[in-house]
Amino acid sequence: MCEAACYDPVWLCSAIDAMYNAIFAFARMVSDIPHSAVSGIYFSGWVMIPYFITAGAVAWALWRRKIAGWCVAAAGVVAIIVTLNVTQRKFPESEHFIARDSYATDIIYRNGTEAWLITTAGERNASSRLENSRNRHRDFLAMRGVDSLQLAPASITVAGMSRHDAVVDVDGIRYALINADSLLYRDYSHVDYAIVCRGFRGNVLDAHRRLKPDSIMLSADLHVRRHDRYLDSLQRYDIPHRSLRQSTLHHIKRK
Repeated sequence: MCEAACYDPVWLCSAIDAMYNAIFAFARMVSDIPHSAVSGIYFSGWVMIPYFITAGAVAWALWRRKIAGWCVAAAGVVAIIVTLNVTQRKFPESEHFIARDSYATDIIYRNGTEAWLITTAGERNASSRLENSRNRHRDFLAMRGVDSLQLAPASITVAGMSRHDAVVDVDGIRYALINADSLLYRDYSHVDYAIVCRGFRGNVLDAHRRLKPDSIMLSADLHVRRHDRYLDSLQRYDIPHRSLRQSTLHHIKRK
């Protein structure tokens, strides 16, 4: 309105900026106080309906001083508790999925409240991959009550999962992580899925012929042109396959 009247209120802009900066500084000061923020709490959006009804009933009861308002508020609290229990998501005891990433092939495995990261990244970059995965899958882990994601070494056996270098067994499914040409010349027992990763430079048909997997997966970390060339070869010879670059639904095994 001031500018429409050909008046530029510089003082007003400065005052608004000063108030905004004061609010921002206060909010940052509060956020720095230990335990000032609560995170990791997940609930259904349906809970907000009885929540606002309860809040409105409390406000009405305080304003009107009516016993009926407190009765409605008490009923709202009960409704909140019931809604939380009814809408609470149920998760399987064990599950895993292959994360989509352009740098490395990562498998996230969870059993109960423990979770492991299986990655093709080298030792130098493993710690950074672990930190990246913790941040990326923070909600997935928190919703299932997992405190922290652990890095799976080259050889490990835990409940429901084992890894021996390039061979990973998860929930009864065997994966072969083909991240180097030399891995084709090892002896493998039956492989359910051979995952061709960015370190592989050979012929994808050789991988299928030597490993004899039920299906081949093309990892999302493959270079685009190599991925498309492998995909064309698999389609041409009618070999069961799946592209993790194109697929929006990653493999999840549920018990």
